[in-house]
Amino acid sequence: MVIYRIVLSIRGDSFSPQQMFEKIESDCNIISFHEPTDIPERLDITYGYGAVDFMHPLEFGLHHNGNEYQKWYLDLLVKNYVLFKELGAEDIVLETDLYFVDQCFVEILDKEILSCLSFLNIDNLSLPLNVYKLKSNEEVIEMLLNVGYSQDTIDEVYHL
Repeated sequence: MVIYRIVLSIRGDSFSPQQMFEKIESDCNIISFHEPTDIPERLDITYGYGAVDFMHPLEFGLHHNGNEYQKWYLDLLVKNYVLFKELGAEDIVLETDLYFVDQCFVEILDKEILSCLSFLNIDNLSLPLNVYKLKSNEEVIEMLLNVGYSQDTIDEVYHL
């Protein structure tokens, strides 16, 4: 059993998520953001950079819907990359968390997505990968149930 979660982060010293909200060309799921001048809790200094993190409306991608899950992020970038750059984006990070039981064989980004990303000519793109080995299928099932997948969908995808 394999599931994964991707977070798209846009960052820059002068990047302003507030300005982006008014202009973005996508339905997006923003999980966090801050302005360069915002002050984090328990600190007395500003962040010094702006950032926004996006996550697919379905928190986890499943093995059977991997390309659709990944393409959501690609569409977001294709539609808004110029806007992100105009608003001061300097770094774009597609961070993937991969969770598996027993064996892990997945294609994180397929050749179509990689080709489109190279076409965008993103100069500061990072693709970090975090891998987590889980103890049992039950852990994976619980994670999926907690974010809204139905037991029927889980059973169908993983032939349970």
